[in-house]
Amino acid sequence: MTKLLESSLYYHTVRYDQDDAPIDTEQSERIILRLNKTLATEQQDPEVWNNLGVAQGNLGRYEEALTSFKHALQLKPDYHEAWYNQGVTLGKLGYHEETLSSYDHALHLKPDYYEAWINQGAVLGSLGRYEEALLCFDHALQFKLNLYEIWHNRGLVLGNLGRYEEALTSYDYALELEPNLHETWYNQGVVLGKLGYHEEALSSYDHALQLKPDSYEAWINRGAELMYLGRWEEALSSFDHTLELKPNLYQAWHNRGMVLGNLGHYEEALVSFDRALQFKPDYYQVWERRGIVLRELGRWEEAISSFEKANAQDAVEATLIAIIQRRLPSEEQEKFSYLVDKIETDDLTEVEHSEFMVYVERVEREDAERAKALVKLAQIRNVEPMTVLNEFLPKANHTDAV
Repeated sequence: MTKLLESSLYYHTVRYDQDDAPIDTEQSERIILRLNKTLATEQQDPEVWNNLGVAQGNLGRYEEALTSFKHALQLKPDYHEAWYNQGVTLGKLGYHEETLSSYDHALHLKPDYYEAWINQGAVLGSLGRYEEALLCFDHALQFKLNLYEIWHNRGLVLGNLGRYEEALTSYDYALELEPNLHETWYNQGVVLGKLGYHEEALSSYDHALQLKPDSYEAWINRGAELMYLGRWEEALSSFDHTLELKPNLYQAWHNRGMVLGNLGHYEEALVSFDRALQFKPDYYQVWERRGIVLRELGRWEEAISSFEKANAQDAVEATLIAIIQRRLPSEEQEKFSYLVDKIETDDLTEVEHSEFMVYVERVEREDAERAKALVKLAQIRNVEPMTVLNEFLPKANHTDAV
């Protein structure tokens, strides 16, 4: 899922409501110059230090901003905006526990400070403390019911808690308030997919892609939903879109290989699985599915090697057993028997003799493969080859004595 949304820096003179609000770099630089001049004569004004920290933060100068907020708080310890801004800045620097402490101070001073509740919940959510995060968002809703970020974030933590129906309700509220937020449509799709509502999930991803056509996350998840629906060609197209945007996304190569396998395009599927393994060599699921495709192509030894790399012992044994039990298809067996009968009467044409030799070479090759498989299966089971052979020999029919 996408990241939790956080409110941006709050400060005394200007306030942005969204993280993506445009920052005027030149204006911020001018504000910093002006505030530094003011501090030359008014070093004891906490609002000046706070506003300086905000301007520095807007330029990504977080360490300087942190110093400014600390000055503000030394001068005015009950300055809730400065505690909030310090929390935002600490979060930008990755100091999560210190961030939470700053928000706690802000909320102690101003319990209805919904921005602080939102950001505290966002930090807790990023730390995996979802129950606590949910409480924060519920607190925020007590003071600001019509803010889509709260409903979006609430849906996100509910989804992470496995409370999918409640998450859907929160996303519905978020989308009523802001229908053009692609992250919410995307996250709604994730939850709908978890609940097995694949058509509805597909619709959500389509909405997300209308708003953000280059969202590779939405393209890959859209493809996955189409796979659930058995719409293989459309799924393939979605994964191709994903890979145009993110060529090294191993999950997309894996999914693409699965689709191609289901379409019977085994050689192409193999290429996709190999690409996935280039980016993630320890992707065991791919090794196993690669083995299945190789088995379908009759490339038995390579299939066994892939299964072994996947630690798929059952698949290795199943493949070895398939090799041991493999026989010519009935029609080819009949043809071979017919040619054997004709060769005994020396009645083969030149064409039939060539066909016969092809069959002989094939039978000899498959017998050799069968013998190798028998030995390998015996080694796996730690028994003698004859023990394995007896398992596959025709059993004699017995009748009870009368």
